[in-house]
Amino acid sequence: MGISSVGNGADILLLAGNTTGPNQSGGRVMIGGGSGLNQVSGAGGSVTLAGGDSSGSTKSGGFVYISGGGAQGGSGGAVLISSGHSAKSSSGTIVLQSVDAGSRGQSGDLLVRSGASSAGPTGSISFVTGDATSGGAGDINLFVGSSDIGTGGDINLIAGAQSGGTKTWAAGGSIFLKSGGSSSSSGDISIQTSNSGLSGVSGAVNIFTGDSSSSYSGKVSIFTGDSSVGPSGDVSIVAGQATSGISGDIILSAGKTLDKATGGNIYVSSGLSSQVYYFIFIYSYNYYS
Repeated sequence: MGISSVGNGADILLLAGNTTGPNQSGGRVMIGGGSGLNQVSGAGGSVTLAGGDSSGSTKSGGFVYISGGGAQGGSGGAVLISSGHSAKSSSGTIVLQSVDAGSRGQSGDLLVRSGASSAGPTGSISFVTGDATSGGAGDINLFVGSSDIGTGGDINLIAGAQSGGTKTWAAGGSIFLKSGGSSSSSGDISIQTSNSGLSGVSGAVNIFTGDSSSSYSGKVSIFTGDSSVGPSGDVSIVAGQATSGISGDIILSAGKTLDKATGGNIYVSSGLSSQVYYFIFIYSYNYYS
């Protein structure tokens, strides 16, 4: 196409035909790269959709829009992005990324969201790796980039709020963390903060339930599973060792009350057995000077 020095550059429009026939579809537009037919070194041709570059100091590069068709009564058209299949090797990779920022500014965001709905649930967002019949299944990794200046980026997992409306009894969304099952051992769930640097402290692990103004606040429960063969798992609360200074405390404190009701109790009970006695051991270490 030619170059314009006055107005916008010329457009290229590829448009299939319309139809008024019943139960018929509008014409399709198909753009495909050529096949590499040489069985030794042939490679398929690429298809590139790229927005135009911008030479203006304050103007953005051109957008690339990929949109399914709209509908009056049925569902809107879907957008399918699929990598290529291989009969003997690996399928192709799909990469969604924003490129690195220049000398000024920040790199672009990557936003994945489903649309709003006024008459029913909104769409789900699912990240699913494929099953593997020989070998390990793929991981799902969420990483935040490191930062040279300032605080590192956060990972926020926030369930949806219930905003009221006509179903004021409904609860907010839950967050479930569950390891994978196995015919042998199930997977672990580990929650830990990273080690601190040369100066500073390692991060805290906080488990809270929310406040309640009209009923009970939520409980914090720590259970190990039952075992039908062998001992059941322990529940261990251990403060870390200190090489210099005072080591950490273990504090068990029941809740207090601000009215005339009774404050919370602390119950310590050993396990019940029909075969042997059960004990509670409380002891302190010797003092070493």
